[in-house]
Formats: sequence, structure tokens, C-alpha cells
Amino acid sequence: MRIAATSDCHGMLDQAVMPPADVLVIAGDYAPNFASIGEADDARKQLEWAKGPFSRFLRSLPYKKVVLVAGNHDWLHFVSEVKRTARHAIEAVYLEDGLVDIDGVKFYGSPWQPWFYDWAFNLSRNDPERDYPHARKIWGQIPDGVDVLITHGPPLNIRDQCQDGRRVGCPILRDRVLQIKPKLHVFGHIHGGYGAEKVDGIQFANVALCNEEYKPVNPIQVFEI
Repeated sequence: MRIAATSDCHGMLDQAVMPPADVLVIAGDYAPNFASIGEADDARKQLEWAKGPFSRFLRSLPYKKVVLVAGNHDWLHFVSEVKRTARHAIEAVYLEDGLVDIDGVKFYGSPWQPWFYDWAFNLSRNDPERDYPHARKIWGQIPDGVDVLITHGPPLNIRDQCQDGRRVGCPILRDRVLQIKPKLHVFGHIHGGYGAEKVDGIQFANVALCNEEYKPVNPIQVFEI
């Protein structure tokens, strides 16, 4: 199976060159950032965009399936009054701590990351001081036998470095990935970490479309499974 993978599109996926593949994976932060008056307002505006322009764009693509997770800016999947509608509003397979089998390839997706400002899908701010109970609960749900793991946030020390030098990946996610050994782990969140590398035989890829200036300049990456 040929998989095209991207993330952190921030409403600009239609400006990217879409490579040929069987499945398109979007690892969060796919919706635009609106200049809104709060999270609920942002969520409503994102939902209207997802139901309209984004769904029309997805229908125009040649991929057999589009699989996506939410990210820390995707309020439409986090705000309670909107998220149930949003789940069914887009022309894609939406995964939120869930699994889908496509032609025998198992995809698991999750939107969470360690606390990062005051945005959506943050793990508990106090997780590190308490030995990561929230992270252990979230990442413990990833089943064995996953072929493609899709998370918005990166694992610790793998393409997770911010411009100020901080490493913001999750150590518990890294432990779980190295334990279950998927063929491919795609993520984004940290735009400057764009790129791919292999660790312990696992293909890791930060697939952020946008750079640190929120310009959609990074090519969509393609992998064979």
C-alpha cells in the first residue's frame, strides 16, 4: 500500500501538490485558524469550513481513503457542542483513539500531545509530576498489531524540537511505539521537525505541511507499506 502523509495544513491542503497514493493520512491541525472570539466560535467556523470547502476538496481527490486525526488547533473536534457533528461532517475516516482496517492494513489514530499552551487535546499539565497517568491511559489504548500509527504529537526526542530548543514529545508515547513497533508512525505538531528517520527499525515521520511561518511549503511525504 502506498500512503501519502501530511499534517499541520491549517486550511491550506489545497495549496499542496497531492502525490499519487492509495491512502491519504492527515495527522492533525488540518482546519484553518480563524481570528475568532473564543474556542466555541472557532469550532463553529471550522465546522462550516469542514462541511463545505474542505469536504468538496476531499471528494475531488483520487485516494481510496482519507484518514485523519485532529490536532491542538482543531477545535471542531474538541468543543462539546460541535464535535459530534464534526465527526460525521467530513469526507474522511476520522480517528480519535480508534482503529480502522483498510485492505488489511491497520491504522490507529489519536490527537493527544503533552500540555502545549492552552489548546485542544492536551494531556494533563501535571502528568510529568504524577508519572504520566493520563499519557499511560491514552497510549495504553493503542493495540498491538498496528501497521500505521497516526498521532498529532511526536514521541520524545524524535523530530520534536521547538525553535527555542525545547523537546516537547511524549516519553510514554515513545515507549509504547517502541514496544508495539508499527511499520510507520506519522505525526506533526512541531512544524520545524519536518522530516523522516528510522529508529529501531520503525519509520518515523514528522509530516507537517506548514513551516514555522505557517507557509504550506513542505512536500507531502509518501511511504510504501
